[in-house]
Amino acid sequence: MVGSILMSCEDRLANEFKNPENHNPLPEEIIPGMFTQMLKTRFFVMDYGEWWWTFEGGFGIPSYAQILVRRPHPSEAGYYEDWSDMSGNANIANNGRPSMRLGWFYTDLKNFALIRDEVEKLKGNELLDNEIFFMTATVIKNTIGLQQVDNFNRIPFSEALQGTRGIFFPKYDQAKDVYMTALEELADLAVSIPQTYNKMSQKAKDQFAHQDIAFGGDPQKWVQYIHSVRLRHAVRMSGVDAEYAKTHIQDVLNKLPTTDFIWSNPIKNVMTIGRDNGCGIYVRAIYENAYATLIPNIIMQRMNYGDLDYVEGEDDPRLPVIACPTRYSKKNWQYNGCSLNYDAQYPYWPTVANPDGSAFDAGPGLTVRTFENYPTNMKVWLNSCYSQYNIATFTYGEIPSYMNSLAENDLFLAEIVLKGLASTGKSAADHVKDAVIHSTDFWYKVNSYSNFWAGQLASEDSLKRIFAPEKPSAAIINQFADKIKAEFEAAAGVEDKMEIIMQQKYIHHNILNPYELWAELRRTRHPKLEKLTAVGQTHEPMLERVKYNSDELQRNADKFAEVVNENTLTTPIFWVPENKKNEKYYMDEYLPLKGFLPLPSPNPNRPQ
Repeated sequence: MVGSILMSCEDRLANEFKNPENHNPLPEEIIPGMFTQMLKTRFFVMDYGEWWWTFEGGFGIPSYAQILVRRPHPSEAGYYEDWSDMSGNANIANNGRPSMRLGWFYTDLKNFALIRDEVEKLKGNELLDNEIFFMTATVIKNTIGLQQVDNFNRIPFSEALQGTRGIFFPKYDQAKDVYMTALEELADLAVSIPQTYNKMSQKAKDQFAHQDIAFGGDPQKWVQYIHSVRLRHAVRMSGVDAEYAKTHIQDVLNKLPTTDFIWSNPIKNVMTIGRDNGCGIYVRAIYENAYATLIPNIIMQRMNYGDLDYVEGEDDPRLPVIACPTRYSKKNWQYNGCSLNYDAQYPYWPTVANPDGSAFDAGPGLTVRTFENYPTNMKVWLNSCYSQYNIATFTYGEIPSYMNSLAENDLFLAEIVLKGLASTGKSAADHVKDAVIHSTDFWYKVNSYSNFWAGQLASEDSLKRIFAPEKPSAAIINQFADKIKAEFEAAAGVEDKMEIIMQQKYIHHNILNPYELWAELRRTRHPKLEKLTAVGQTHEPMLERVKYNSDELQRNADKFAEVVNENTLTTPIFWVPENKKNEKYYMDEYLPLKGFLPLPSPNPNRPQ
């Protein structure tokens, strides 16, 4: 809707002015439009190209953080020979998108400086009616800037995004200074945005509501969003400056969002069965990398507790909407995660024939297939060996733009109480329970956006039961949430309890927010990941940050020289506590393999 309005505005200007280049648009034409464009950047409206490369082949950051994995087939094992090599950027270099995110921060948010310049020209009522666009643009700039620190550590910030002010070679600020500057500006904006809004004319308020595709011009939602950002990043730096972090944490406790902050993408993010695959954005990136988006056991076995079947009350109620089922028999649909011990799984990988050439019999009536690359035939897909992320939710759905969720805040609050950073009026265990309930609500809501039944599956009731499951009752959800609460209460100490908090973060954020999970993994060293073992080699890479793009050296050589010695994949971000810097985020053992078919006859090609 916004796009069509902007287009009609452009058409009007073309008709009214013979030379549009000489036209000076009114503030209500240019400032609100530039603000909307900041919301429509790739940081909120997920970009197909970026995410295709991020997921591509199972070699990006989501794979290193074990949020998804590539199919564990022996023909794939050679890809992992240099998985632990953090010196030459060997695998991350296969897709340059993570390193490009810093450059996108400056190019995608360039409107920030333009909005500032336009607002500075205004006086009187025009200023009162447009200043809120600069304030909310500053919220966006600071929020994305904090995320860049989480990826790169030191970044140009105080002298960056200056536009016409002519600072073309900005310095790299200390990472902690960026954090403190951004957090303090956000705290001030939380006060000034409602005050500014109250001074606006009704016409300006209507314009703000029209242009604000995230919050509909609601200043209180902007304030709540600001406080959620302050909560996230204050907790993130609490391990290195607890007293400073507490000032922000304690200020936001009763001011956080009361609902999930997600919104429909202005660019539709869907794929329709029967059409070509060019109509999706983020979802297309997942579809085209389906073979590399299997769910690892560190997530699956925290949702699926018993055997491979889903049992209400015993297993996580989010399991049916987050995970894609598979099966080994006709009895039940089942959920099977993927171990990072590829060598141990190899004998179980179905093959079309045994070593002697005879067919591999998986049991009466069941045809065993190797993993399907793409989910084009649902019934074939469901005979695969391992569970991928639910294709109805993530591939044939509409993934919304994400800004914040209740479950994310719940889990930060649990950590706050656990570590004595503030009193919330609840126990840490109660916050964990709240997170399970709120996350379940969140993912059933996202699953409901799916258009999965628009084509060939419209009459497939049995498949609809699997891919668009009915949400369990409140009693069932509460029963499982109590189970996680009891596990948390039984955990021995702070680190064991943090393991449970981070397990829940992995389930909740999954592939929707892999960079948030990667930041939390590096900060807390939880949840403990499985080592990757392939072709007799075991890997435990400790990826601590993203390297700067090579363009930084070319564009800003003198200032880049100040950080070149830190430009390694193994340099921790400033918020990693000192006692965590030498701690690995890998477990000593592997989670147990479960539910496999009986072994076929010995395969001479099996890695020894």
